[in-house]
Amino acid sequence: MVHDSPEFFDEIAKRLTTLGVDAYSIGTGGGIICISVKADKYELWFGTANDIWGFDVMGPHANNGEFNEELTHKANQYLPIEQASTDSENMDLDAVAAAIKSMTDIFVSTFVKQV
Repeated sequence: MVHDSPEFFDEIAKRLTTLGVDAYSIGTGGGIICISVKADKYELWFGTANDIWGFDVMGPHANNGEFNEELTHKANQYLPIEQASTDSENMDLDAVAAAIKSMTDIFVSTFVKQV
């Protein structure tokens, strides 16, 4: 399965759902597909660029779910998801889903629940 195909992101979203995460794949425009994960009052959009994982923070919902540049910058500096390369054709999709769940849990406990 090609790591930037819609099927790839759909499969990871399905695996996240089995882990109890509210997730789905979403086309964000220009052929870009991400995995949207609910994280309290935020949405995290996980995707790849240059074969490296990263994510954008959308929200909070009270802010019409718009891109949150400040929180995206802070969270991506703190969270090590960029270490997870998508370069392997034999990528373990369960491991990718578990890593996204872990990053989501860390995001919520670090950036949301501290208030």
